[in-house]
Amino acid sequence: MAIYAILADNWPPKAPVPALPPKEVRVDNEILLRPILDSDRDDMWKALNAGCDYLGEYLPWMSDYKTEDDHTIGFNTRRREQDNFDGSRGYLLEYKGQLAGTVGFRAPNRDNVTEVGYWLRQDLQGQGIMIRSVESVITMLFVEVGLHRVTIRAATSNLRSRGIPERLGFKHEGTMRDGGFVNNEYLDLEIYSMLDHEWLTRSQDA
Repeated sequence: MAIYAILADNWPPKAPVPALPPKEVRVDNEILLRPILDSDRDDMWKALNAGCDYLGEYLPWMSDYKTEDDHTIGFNTRRREQDNFDGSRGYLLEYKGQLAGTVGFRAPNRDNVTEVGYWLRQDLQGQGIMIRSVESVITMLFVEVGLHRVTIRAATSNLRSRGIPERLGFKHEGTMRDGGFVNNEYLDLEIYSMLDHEWLTRSQDA
């Protein structure tokens, strides 16, 4: 018992408890980030099925969605996870009223650090949809939730995905060699990060 008491006295203090993220994020008059609903299942399947080759090049979980039945099982699992909120959040990206992709983040750890991920339909690329969406999510995580650090990982060859953190001013921390495993091969991942004070200063200077 004394050993545990000593450890407790010397254990670093836990970071402030973050606030709960909002269920919806209104990005602008074209983009809404909202919870994924049961009624989105068919539209989600159509989007994933139409982009299976494009999305499957970098998203490891796409290999689990080879049939509509696979998708239904995975979709229902994610819906249950969303209802049993654990600190993570997956938003459906709605562009002009239609499903365009998703943006999400992992449950923050005890140091108030999280990771953001995203995907967008191939036919909607190049319109600034994702960078606007991710920018709003990052602002929400720092300003409303109170996190300290946000990271984004992207495959070295995925230039579009890497362009999001780079254009938003994230710092490139390095390359995680063979950090991802997709389609039975390892991929190098680029690691980007942003700290709360850096983002707030960036927002004030913009």
